[in-house]
Amino acid sequence: MKQEIEILKQENECQRGASSIMLQKINAFIECESKASEVEACQQKLREEERLVADLSAELQLQEATVKQLREQADSQPTAPTGEMDEAVKVVDDLKRRLVDAEEEKQKALGQL
Repeated sequence: MKQEIEILKQENECQRGASSIMLQKINAFIECESKASEVEACQQKLREEERLVADLSAELQLQEATVKQLREQADSQPTAPTGEMDEAVKVVDDLKRRLVDAEEEKQKALGQL
C-alpha cells in the first residue's frame, strides 16, 4: 500500500511537470506569434515608407525638370515673370524636405525589424 501511494505521488508529480512544460510551450508559442505579428507590422510600415520614398523621388525629379525648364526660359527671356519659377522652386524644396523625412521614417522602420 505504501508503495502504491509513492507511485501515485510520483505519477502526480510527473503530470504536474508535464502540465508545466505544456504551459511553457503554449506561452512560447503565443509569444512567438506576437513577435511574428510585430515583424509583419514593421515590414508593412517599411513597404509603405519605401513606396512613399519612391513616389517622392519621382515627383522631385519631375519638379526639378520643371524648374530647369523654367530657368532656361527665364535665361532666354530676361524680362519674363519669375513667380512661376519661384513657386516651382518652393515645391522642389518642400519635396526634398518630405523625401528626407520619408527616408528617416524608412530607417526607423528598418531599425524595428
